[in-house]
Amino acid sequence: MPTNSGIVSSISASLKPADTTVVRFLKDVATDIKGAPPVPPVGAGSVQYVIKRYTDEVLYDRLTTQAAAEAFKKEVQGMLDAARK
Repeated sequence: MPTNSGIVSSISASLKPADTTVVRFLKDVATDIKGAPPVPPVGAGSVQYVIKRYTDEVLYDRLTTQAAAEAFKKEVQGMLDAARK
């Protein structure tokens, strides 16, 4: 389904019954649908796993917060740099 309501209106008359059901459903749930979160920068998709790993290192006293922060920044920057190549 097009996201542009003007286009949906202009094609509604030519839709098959199943398609009109979809249009009706999307109109019904439109108020419940929120905007999607922004797309992460290229190469940043695994950052959440890196955060967890370094958080665990700090929580289990294997790294200080300062050492974990520095290692985290370096690793993530490397991921982003590699993705730009």
